[in-house]
Amino acid sequence: MPTEIRLWEIKDEKPVHIDRQRLDLEARIENWIRDDVGLVNDDLLIIGQQVPTAYGGSIDLLAIDHEGNLVILELKRDKTPRDIVAQILDYASWVEKLGYEEVKSIASIFLKSKTLQDEFQRRFKIPLPDVFNESHRMYVIASSLDSATERIVTYLSESHNVDINVATFAYFKTPNGEFLARSFLLDEEQVKIRAEGTSKRQPATSWPPEKLKEAFQQIPDEKLSKRLLTVMDWALNNKIFMETTAHFPGFGLRGTNKRRILSISPTAPIYAWLNEKCYPGGAEERDQLCDELKKMGMLDQNLNLQTVVDGKNLSRKLTDLSDDELQNLLDLYSKHCSG
Repeated sequence: MPTEIRLWEIKDEKPVHIDRQRLDLEARIENWIRDDVGLVNDDLLIIGQQVPTAYGGSIDLLAIDHEGNLVILELKRDKTPRDIVAQILDYASWVEKLGYEEVKSIASIFLKSKTLQDEFQRRFKIPLPDVFNESHRMYVIASSLDSATERIVTYLSESHNVDINVATFAYFKTPNGEFLARSFLLDEEQVKIRAEGTSKRQPATSWPPEKLKEAFQQIPDEKLSKRLLTVMDWALNNKIFMETTAHFPGFGLRGTNKRRILSISPTAPIYAWLNEKCYPGGAEERDQLCDELKKMGMLDQNLNLQTVVDGKNLSRKLTDLSDDELQNLLDLYSKHCSG
């Protein structure tokens, strides 16, 4: 059961009990969490509010953690226990399938003029992982907890290792102001351990050159293996290699602005970072690079850069390129990179 929260105010050296009050407007909790997600978990960045899903309904709050995993925060409001649990699981089935571009598009609406890459770096002090949304987490947010919701969520977590918990908020009001307290139904660390114990995915890890070389050499596709090793060696020799922390091996190229401008991985398309902040020459330099990529058939000719928030997958894979085309691509990026 969740911890019972009671509050006292010390007056004239005597504790005076403060009665808990009903918080009728759970929308207030939603906005409080939006403004300070630390009310639920310090390891989160809110990237969406009232996010519409393909299955109907809207996620109250969508967040991302430092590993790039998505987190759903759904307010119970006046829903029945079965309704709130079914709804958050339904949302999770949609979130699980979100790709990089979809997540960035969702974040761009909420973050407005800020980019997901910049906000992630600001919040967690590390670059946005090249590969993310490898797993997801769910929080039911409530001002009170009924026995049925408690029973169902406990069953999902303890019997089926689902990464789900309930955060309950107690609201108090006195002449001196309003107070909010939080408790969890289940121990957060135990929920995480159970979920990770059954996950097929490994935790995100750093990929230094030695580890990358070993991983690339073990790739069954000989052409892909050689191409990855070639590009990695070229990046290392030119001192523009950027190490990546991700679930799968990969690396980046460091631009003249000391920011990642290309991400390369055997499990994902080549990703070009196209935000103008990545380039010392701003939009003009970025546009020149994109024009060259279009000539090489690496970007859609009709791509409107005004609609690009962070970047785009290149339309051709490493193994699609001839030796001369690969060299041309490296020569092009060498003009925008600096050791």
